[in-house]
Amino acid sequence: MRYAILSILLLSLLFGCNRDASNATSSDGKFLAPANQPAKSTMPDKGAVTKMVENKKMIEGPNEAVVDDVKVAEEGLTDADIAAAKRPGSRRTPSTADQARATSVPEQETPRSMPTPAASGKPVLDYDRPLFAVSKTACYGECEQYSLTLTNDRQLILNAKKHMDKKGEYRLRLNAQEYNSLISGLDSLNLDQLPAVFPRDIETIPADVQATVLRFPESVGSTEMKKVEVYFDAPDQLASFLKRFEAMVARKDWVAVKP
Repeated sequence: MRYAILSILLLSLLFGCNRDASNATSSDGKFLAPANQPAKSTMPDKGAVTKMVENKKMIEGPNEAVVDDVKVAEEGLTDADIAAAKRPGSRRTPSTADQARATSVPEQETPRSMPTPAASGKPVLDYDRPLFAVSKTACYGECEQYSLTLTNDRQLILNAKKHMDKKGEYRLRLNAQEYNSLISGLDSLNLDQLPAVFPRDIETIPADVQATVLRFPESVGSTEMKKVEVYFDAPDQLASFLKRFEAMVARKDWVAVKP
């Protein structure tokens, strides 16, 4: 009998424990549903993280502020400057030293085209120097009288005198091609070898013939001018050049120089 009672008590105890575990209720007797199964973790695995980092590097490019690979010049910088220089990101604020280097004005060199100062301290100006000039003298008729000068700064200077539609001084700026063409023509004439007069036999020159007087430096860079008078019988090459040079007088783009 005793064993039967103990058996009944044990069965009742076991039945009550199973009921509490499977059919839990609240204090007010309502049934409590079992807790939900924990959701599966949303954290990416190690391989996915590595792939994301690689993709980020491909899009953003290398980090410009990895200062471990670059030695920062710390001489003359404050702690704040060094910290600013090591700040990550491509838009880092420049340090004080960076700003000073960026805003400093480099020492300017003297242009090579500038002339060397003379001993007096004044610059040597090399422009408006005559290279070749033609003058037309008077005659018994109404001959045009003028002088036409080519200078080393690509200018033509016309001094109009008598029997012309212009009076006074005029200037004209040649382009590089025109200027170089005239210089090439002059070089081909061998001016330093020309005689003083054409024709050589001056006794054959009529008194009323107009003369074309050439003036040019005796040598390159010289201020001493050589004179050649041409009446007629000039060599073909010289006559052709003079015709081309004198044709400049008829141009329409002359600019008058105010007195």
